[in-house]
Amino acid sequence: ILKDFSRDFPRVQIKFSSGETLAQREQFQQGLQDVVLTTEQKPGRGGRVLNTQRLIWTGAQDGHAWKKRPLPLGISKTCAFRSGVTQVLDEVGLDWIDIVASEDVIAGEAMTAADLCVAVELECVKDSGRLPIDHGGQLPELPEFSVVLYAADKPGNHLADTLVEYLLRAYTSFR
Repeated sequence: ILKDFSRDFPRVQIKFSSGETLAQREQFQQGLQDVVLTTEQKPGRGGRVLNTQRLIWTGAQDGHAWKKRPLPLGISKTCAFRSGVTQVLDEVGLDWIDIVASEDVIAGEAMTAADLCVAVELECVKDSGRLPIDHGGQLPELPEFSVVLYAADKPGNHLADTLVEYLLRAYTSFR
């Protein structure tokens, strides 16, 4: 999306910010962000659901961490997916252990790619270090999350409006 937008508007400088959903929404509400994408089970006020997908278990290629008990989880403390995943595990009685003590997602990504733990992602995410786990029903089904768009309604902000159009087109193709 960003590559296409940059190609079509080469003189526009995009400032990209990444972080936990609540922090991004707060920055948006304070007027610090024009466009925000989040992943949420229940969108906040003003959020527009672009796509809803089930979370999937991911692990290292040819990995075996998903077979360990307690299940080693590599989900950062601030990840929007964390509470839904741990709730499902608790409900089915599957013991789990925190492997990542960081608030940063990079630690979990590295540990998962090294087959030291498992993670979860939206079905549409493609990462070379982690692949969907073919667990044959040995891990529980995970909840759905939505990709949610928050866009400032500022008259005359044509570039932000155009970026929103790019996002809408791209996420429509995921359905």
